[in-house]
Amino acid sequence: MKQGWFYSLGLALSLVGAPSAGWAANCGDTTGAGGTRVACACGDTVTTNTKLKNTDPVVSTSLADTCSGDGLAIGVSNVTLDCAKFALRGDNTSASDGVIVSDTDGVTVKRCTISRFETGIAVEYSTEFTIDNNTVQDNSEGVIVESGLVSSGDFGTIQNNTVQNSEVGIGLSETSSNTVKNNKVSNTFVGVAIVGDNVSQANVVTNNQVEDSVLGIAVVGGAQQNTIADNRAKNNSIGVLVGFGSPLDGSDNNVVAGNRADQNGAGILIFTNTNLVDANLGSSNEFDGLAVVDGTGNSVSNDVFNNNGGHGVCAEPGNLNAGGNAAHGNLTPPDVTFAGGCAAF
Repeated sequence: MKQGWFYSLGLALSLVGAPSAGWAANCGDTTGAGGTRVACACGDTVTTNTKLKNTDPVVSTSLADTCSGDGLAIGVSNVTLDCAKFALRGDNTSASDGVIVSDTDGVTVKRCTISRFETGIAVEYSTEFTIDNNTVQDNSEGVIVESGLVSSGDFGTIQNNTVQNSEVGIGLSETSSNTVKNNKVSNTFVGVAIVGDNVSQANVVTNNQVEDSVLGIAVVGGAQQNTIADNRAKNNSIGVLVGFGSPLDGSDNNVVAGNRADQNGAGILIFTNTNLVDANLGSSNEFDGLAVVDGTGNSVSNDVFNNNGGHGVCAEPGNLNAGGNAAHGNLTPPDVTFAGGCAAF
């Protein structure tokens, strides 16, 4: 994924792409003649189930030991790359990927430690992939998935990863029916992003911990019918954001449920229409705990936000108080209001 799949312009997220480069050679545990092992070097394509060894040239043994371009590619289906916790390091040049999975089904990438590439792990036009238990840090972008406007469901899983010090931690663009779960993301511009143009649908983001970022979790750009549930967002400028600035963003009909948002600038902000916002809680956010700042037809229920700098729960007229919302100790009265006056910042 060249030149970066996501970049920020203020709070906007955009997609930039270019073709993948050619690869140097095939490698893997049973790639050679008679099923012998071929060591993996920078730029190689993994063609069989492979567990890296410290003797593989792609493995970085010091900060100065880097790939000048890409790390490894996987271009065949039903292959597992196990990095065995060894490091793949780029040299901070642009247009490079640590691991790229392209046009495949059933690929697994696990236990990789990837740093200093443009994109740590890139998945494009692939289905039923698993990105598991990797450490992805100090890249421009961490784990990025994209399938394009014809995506009919990718059914991938991104789980148990640690992603930090990147512009985008985990990004889904024009991809559907993926699960992002049990990841720890910190020190990013946006921790977990779903961007969609009405293509990114039925993705589930659950049980992730997102901290110390500008946007903790963001659903923007026409991403619809996604579920953001049971995540922890702490110490971000915005904990959870649905819609970029106005209902025209089109990120409607999402579910935001069971999340905890503490010590953010704003806890949870909703700008779009007909979302279900249920059973979220949080405290000690600088502004409103939960604010439906714009949009109509949102159903807000069973949310509890205490001791925030603005309202606890606030919604503009035209949205439904479906009951069970509660708050106390917030600095702006009333604690719960559906009469407007929400303070996003």
